[in-house]
Amino acid sequence: IDDNSADFGRKKIIFTACHAGSEIEYYDKVDNNGGGVPLGTESVISQLGKDLIQSGVASSVDIYGSSEGIQTKRTSTGVCFTTASREQDGEYWKTVTRPAHTIRISIDDGKFSKNEVDEIALR
Repeated sequence: IDDNSADFGRKKIIFTACHAGSEIEYYDKVDNNGGGVPLGTESVISQLGKDLIQSGVASSVDIYGSSEGIQTKRTSTGVCFTTASREQDGEYWKTVTRPAHTIRISIDDGKFSKNEVDEIALR
């Protein structure tokens, strides 16, 4: 990826699979009643970020994913995630495309942060 100057030196991991940013509760083990012991809430991309930190990754990394079903659409400065739904227009149904939530996990100096972005800047 030929990054823009603000991203110089950063690595980008972009999950183009649906729901890679969906958070679910995860469990450590089964308790005495047969249930799991909840430890927290994770998504594929946040768990990958935590695993990279534990592995000692020192470089700056951004991991992108969406919490919904997606398509990837090219923009003038990169890509964005979109999602489609069916809506009724009178007696007919039509497909409507709208922007999808894009979640970014960033790793810098062994620290983890999470935010939402509208677009993934690429050249």
